[in-house]
Amino acid sequence: MGSAGISLSGGQKQRLALARAVYAKPELIILDDVFSGLDAETEEQIFNRLFSSQGLLRKMKTTLLLVTHTVSRLSYSDHVIVLDAKGNIAEQGSFADLKTSGGYVQNLDSRSKSETQSDSGSEKDQSTPPSAVPPIRAAQVEEIDAITQELDRQSGDFAVYKHYFSAIGTWHTIVFLATATLYGTGTKFTEFLLTFCKYLQVTRLQSNL
Repeated sequence: MGSAGISLSGGQKQRLALARAVYAKPELIILDDVFSGLDAETEEQIFNRLFSSQGLLRKMKTTLLLVTHTVSRLSYSDHVIVLDAKGNIAEQGSFADLKTSGGYVQNLDSRSKSETQSDSGSEKDQSTPPSAVPPIRAAQVEEIDAITQELDRQSGDFAVYKHYFSAIGTWHTIVFLATATLYGTGTKFTEFLLTFCKYLQVTRLQSNL
C-alpha cells in the first residue's frame, strides 16, 4: 500500500472507503458517484454484493443514499429523486412509475438505450480508435490527486481508534495495549541497559580520579 496508502489508485481508495463504511455498520450511508473510478467488472461485483436486493446493505437494513449518473442502477432503488440544474426536485418516485411518466427518467432511459445501440453499431464501422487520455498524463494527474488527498487527510484521528477499540471490546483492548507496551519496552531494553552500564562506568572512573 505504500506510505499511508499514498500509492493506492483512485479505484482502490474507493473500495477501501466502501469497506470502511460497511464495517462501521451505520444506519445511513451517503455515497457520491462511488463507481466512477471502477472498471465495469469490479463495479458489477461490488454492486451485486453490497447494493442489490440480496446485497449486504439490504441484510443490514442500512439506508443508502446514492448519487449517481449510471442509469442502469436506477431500477434497483426504492425511491428515485431527480434534481434539475438549479438543485430543485424535478420528479421523484419509484423507478417503475417514473419510467412511464413521460418525464426526465423515461427520456433518460430511452436516450441511454439508443446511445448504447448506436455505440455498438458504430464500433463495427469505426476504423480509427477513440481518443484517450495519454497514460503518462493520466498517471501524473492521479499521482497529484493522491498526494493532495494525503496532505489534506487528518492523521491520527482519535475517533477512528476509538471505534476500533470499541469493536474488539475492553478486555481485548487492554491486552493489546499491554502487549504493545511490553514489545516496545523489550525492543528498547538492550539499548537502555547498555546506556546505563556506560553511565555507571563513567561515574566509577570519575570517582577514582
